[in-house]
Amino acid sequence: MSNDIQSTNFWWVNQGQTYADELRLGVLWAPIATSEGRRFGHWDALDEASIGDLVFHYANGYLRAISVVQLSSRPAKTPFDNRPWDDAGREVRTTYFELDVPIPLASIPESVRLAKSYAGSPFDRNGDVKQGYFFGLSGRDGMELLEHLGLDDVSTDVTGSDSATVDVRLLGDGPTDATRIRKIRLEQRAIRLLLLKGSLQSECAICGETYPSNLLAAAHIKPRYACSESERRDLAVIMAACLFGCDALYEGGLIHVDSMGLVQQTRGSTTTAPVSSRIGAIAGRQVSAYSQKSAKYFAWHRTHVAGVK
Repeated sequence: MSNDIQSTNFWWVNQGQTYADELRLGVLWAPIATSEGRRFGHWDALDEASIGDLVFHYANGYLRAISVVQLSSRPAKTPFDNRPWDDAGREVRTTYFELDVPIPLASIPESVRLAKSYAGSPFDRNGDVKQGYFFGLSGRDGMELLEHLGLDDVSTDVTGSDSATVDVRLLGDGPTDATRIRKIRLEQRAIRLLLLKGSLQSECAICGETYPSNLLAAAHIKPRYACSESERRDLAVIMAACLFGCDALYEGGLIHVDSMGLVQQTRGSTTTAPVSSRIGAIAGRQVSAYSQKSAKYFAWHRTHVAGVK
């Protein structure tokens, strides 16, 4: 267990329809008061979040992400369109890590959800989530929830800045895989942010076509299961690969990248006519992710996945 985690504050946020917008912007936002001037503790609590704190994100029946606070509360206008709140509010900048599979509320241990005696808990006496926005979790409950997700070794070291830059060291020295409900790739969100640099679109490293970022995978050049912990943190081991075939063709070994950085069809691979046509369209292309640093990862894939001697 990381020493950073032991001294971290834990929070729970109910986001509902605002989840997608806040995820996209990397923020948490709450009004100062209602139009009648009424204030709420679950809004004011946002002012208590500190850099390095961990936040559990709940929306529409599921725990969907965890995040690490990058910048504490500051005045900010509402970032939402067509929301029934006054413009004045406060925001906290945070780095989101989405879970590969959202966790339903019923799967969260009853020991976390039931019989809460401390003030400000996000759960009522029936174990349901209270109405409201931002709530504190006790250290015991925060740690138990992390352990339930298999994330009890995550470090909260951060690099605070106006751009909320993500440092892969955020992962700490603990394992990046943990299997409790399922295996969670905690570094995937950080890698995508670093690889795509927040752009709404980018180029596939293999075919060279430009696609929206949600249609690009942060693909491992050397398969992730074969990477050491240090290799998983090396940005040279990943590339942007489109979901229109390049990611699957490479991962399945139907194509490989030669020592010159060129796409090649793997001999002996069984394909259908449409697949052969796709491979033919990209064979011989220079892979933009090929470099002196990434060459060893392409070589591993070439030998161990594509079977090229």
